[in-house]
Amino acid sequence: MSSDRTLSIDEAVTDRVSVLCRVAGIVRHDMGNFLYPSASAGREAQEGGVSDRFRRYARDCQLLVDTVDEMREALRCFRLEPSPGEAKTIELREWWPRFNRLGNTLLDRERRCSLDAESPDVEIGVPASVVSVIVAAVFAAIELRAEERAVGSVGLSASPVDGRLTLRVLATEEGGDGPMPVPSLASRIAASHGGSVSSRLGGKGTLFEVSLPRPD
Repeated sequence: MSSDRTLSIDEAVTDRVSVLCRVAGIVRHDMGNFLYPSASAGREAQEGGVSDRFRRYARDCQLLVDTVDEMREALRCFRLEPSPGEAKTIELREWWPRFNRLGNTLLDRERRCSLDAESPDVEIGVPASVVSVIVAAVFAAIELRAEERAVGSVGLSASPVDGRLTLRVLATEEGGDGPMPVPSLASRIAASHGGSVSSRLGGKGTLFEVSLPRPD
């Protein structure tokens, strides 16, 4: 693949992930405008307790509030820079459902993946947004090359190695004469938080390996 083509794809990866983060921020803000009045209305209906109809309304409001709040928490994962109030660590199996709501949409429907069931529930020593942006960049890079390299499936697994956590993203493919290059956005974000991203041929495709610190 020519250096110009690689650069073009690398820029496209950054653009896609940046747009995803901007949209997530806008939607999260708009959800907040809906969430707080709804929560207030639900509390008022619950406290009023004037009839069964109002009590049912209060339960419905709370269910809606909980659902929207969960979605807002998932959207919080998509920031190019962690927010000051964001937790410094995240459990792997707590991170994945949040990321999966939006991050998997970077892949075509037929290639969307799930976290391998054998992956351990371990704590990652970086904020959820850091893990999300790195994996999102890798997903975007795979999808941008999917047609020319005949990418079939994408898999995600994780394992603790020497006090670190290694996330492995495997893109099975039939084309290509070498591993897909690591997107610079993923490398840059990982390096700024004590991690690294590499790629190599393995498992009939390209294997991206994301190495991240675990809490001391």
